[in-house]
Amino acid sequence: MMYGISHLRNLVPHIIIVLTLFNLLLNISLAEHISASETNKESDSDPGNKENQQETTHFSDSSTSATMTFAAVTATSPAATESDDEQNQCNPKISRCPGNRLPSAEDCSCLAMAGEKCGFNTRKRCDQNLGLRCIPEKKSSLSKSYGVCRGQYNVRVVSTGYSNVSLKWDNFKPHGYSYEYVILYRETFVPDIWLWHSNACGPEPEAVVHGLKVNQGYFFRVTVWKDPVKQLYGNITEAVYAKTKAGCIFQGKTYQVGQLYEVKCEDICKCMSDGKFACEPVCPEERHNPKINNPMFKCTTELIGQSECCYATVCEPIDS
Repeated sequence: MMYGISHLRNLVPHIIIVLTLFNLLLNISLAEHISASETNKESDSDPGNKENQQETTHFSDSSTSATMTFAAVTATSPAATESDDEQNQCNPKISRCPGNRLPSAEDCSCLAMAGEKCGFNTRKRCDQNLGLRCIPEKKSSLSKSYGVCRGQYNVRVVSTGYSNVSLKWDNFKPHGYSYEYVILYRETFVPDIWLWHSNACGPEPEAVVHGLKVNQGYFFRVTVWKDPVKQLYGNITEAVYAKTKAGCIFQGKTYQVGQLYEVKCEDICKCMSDGKFACEPVCPEERHNPKINNPMFKCTTELIGQSECCYATVCEPIDS
């Protein structure tokens, strides 16, 4: 009996060591579990960590029921970055779409813009970045498979000139609004509205934008003031695209591509598709005539051909 008690006393230190190690391992495991739980909570509560979280531009749509059928034909064009061409997997099939947009990554096609056909029958999808939806055409018997890309505010291009574009849109001024509409425009589409040019255009839902480049495409949007003093915009429409006519402008006059223009008997210029003139001298360069300084010849200057600008020196021998 005394031997058993003595033996148990010898085991007590070993038992204490085992219990201490077990308790230490239990605390470490519990701490790791708590840390993992807190990390998951922070991840779930942080929108920036959500895999599908992305920044989008929202456009209200009063015709939701009409666009439900066409939801599958609306897409978003890729955002433009400096490495677009490296990321674009559609080269060389198609590199850029109108307005310097990238083609759709799904099928390498250009997403449809305002006024263009869309729907399953056309296999065209509207560019959601521009604020567009595929709206069924009421007059079309194929309304279930055919539509047109439109925005909520129905901005439309009425006409285009060499350096101007005429626009109209549905009136969307707030009740009691006493300021003008503002036209926003730029050559390429970007979401940041402060990178667009702006022109105040009056209180009516129509405007003509002047001072544009010849044969150049532009995106246009319309907005109203939320606070003109602080330069804050209110509602902003969808974006429409239009291209000015190809031609040339010189001294306030317009010239069609291929049309000639003569500059005071000096140059004759041809209007090119890039809006510039390609010019060359009206008269051919006269080669030096050695007979001019020869006393044996009499030289005179005469008009050549039917031109009233070009002269040539004609020398004839003097009769002895």
